[in-house]
Amino acid sequence: DGVVSAGNKNAAADAPGSERDCIYIDFDILGDGKTDPNELLKTLKEQLASPEAPIHNGMFGVFADKANIEDLPADSAKAVGEVPGSTAGDDKAGGGSSGTDQLAVERHLANLELSDAKAEIEQLKKQLSDSVSAHQSSLSQLSDARNQLDDSMNQVAKLEGEVNSLKSQNKTLSTDLSNAKDMWMKESSRASKLQDELNTRDDQIAEDSRRMTELSATNEALQRENAQLKKLFEGSENEVAARARAAENSFGQLNESYFGDSRAPPTTSRTPAAMASSLEEMVAPPQSDAFVRPPTTATTAFTPTPTAARLGTAASPPKTTTFGSSTPGTSGVVSGGALLPHNVGAPATVERFRALIGAQEGV
Repeated sequence: DGVVSAGNKNAAADAPGSERDCIYIDFDILGDGKTDPNELLKTLKEQLASPEAPIHNGMFGVFADKANIEDLPADSAKAVGEVPGSTAGDDKAGGGSSGTDQLAVERHLANLELSDAKAEIEQLKKQLSDSVSAHQSSLSQLSDARNQLDDSMNQVAKLEGEVNSLKSQNKTLSTDLSNAKDMWMKESSRASKLQDELNTRDDQIAEDSRRMTELSATNEALQRENAQLKKLFEGSENEVAARARAAENSFGQLNESYFGDSRAPPTTSRTPAAMASSLEEMVAPPQSDAFVRPPTTATTAFTPTPTAARLGTAASPPKTTTFGSSTPGTSGVVSGGALLPHNVGAPATVERFRALIGAQEGV
């Protein structure tokens, strides 16, 4: 006798048409007088344990893969029941033996199921513990990931703020740069105009400097001329009278050398007026008509030049020399003086006139 049970409930569930967790098969090994039943049982166990055994092939192969075989307990009613080939016993005894065997088998199956359930529970507990640990680890990782995500979002928001600020600054700088370019263009144009004006002013300054140099030279020349004129016209009346007398004496001597004996005493006809008349007739150009110019009184008058007027020279009153008076007069009127002819004749006459003027000025 033996008991074949499926230790794995999944194997029983895979059997076609099976609705129980395991299948119980009660069978007897009948001896033939040649083979020991125990040897047959041992061989059967070996075939069940070996995947290559013929028992794993065929319609019962699916059960043989998960089946195990066990001997009935020694105290079971089946073990002490009727011996194979015996006809002893009645139906009542047979019914009691079957009930006991069924109870023993159920108890054995219950023990097996309990053991399997305990093992499965332990395995489930272990899996659950591992799952809880993994879940806790996942929660921790998820929390860390959330924290990192929050930090990343904060950094992104901060960077977005910085980017917006930089964009605003860039826009402001672009506007400032555009304004600076416009101002630079305007200032460049203004600087160009100022440079042109400066060059013009430099040219004007150079021209003014040149004119100033010329005016300075002219001023120096005019100052020298003014000094000479002051020295000439601002002398004392005595000096002017002395020069006039010296000129008159020289003029008289020259007149005598030209017109008569110097030893003859002077007469009224030899007055400066007469001499001037004779001199004017001498130096006057010949007249083609019959008109005879009457004797005149030569008068020399000084008029300040325009140059002296520009320099603001306070010129002395005009000094007039009138011939025909032997007594010095007031206001610069003296006897004798220079003759200023309007018409000059021959070169020899001009030379004589220059000699007379030089004698008058005391040269």
